Amino acid sequence: MASFVDMSVSSARSLFSQGTIKEYTQHKRKIHTLDWNSRGTKLATGSLDTVVRIWSLETHGLEKGISLHGHTESVDQLAWHPSQDHVLATTSCDRSIRVWDVRIGKFTHELRTKGENINITWRPDGNVCAVGNKDDTISFLD
Repeated sequence: MASFVDMSVSSARSLFSQGTIKEYTQHKRKIHTLDWNSRGTKLATGSLDTVVRIWSLETHGLEKGISLHGHTESVDQLAWHPSQDHVLATTSCDRSIRVWDVRIGKFTHELRTKGENINITWRPDGNVCAVGNKDDTISFLD
């Protein structure tokens, strides 16, 4: 399959016009964020319901896997580690950053910040994670 960067507008229209829509509902409130892991085998979703859900891509579609509990307010952003496809970082308005090992369904690190965190991204080598908050502060975790 061609990447979106290499795809012409007409090719993209053709791709989407032939597709089918499958909808899945598991969160109790709005989904704020979602992201695929580096292998494209797992999808993580974060929601206003404070839960992170991990979905597995199976031949018949998505299959709900585990639910990650720990945040006390909405999960506003999440990002998979660029090379360790079982490591997920999440941010929340509860002023915490959590790093999860989805193989065991638990967070391995929790960091507290001064502000309500709304953005997160890993550096491409995976050695640093950057977090932005509502007070326009960027925190770097290494």
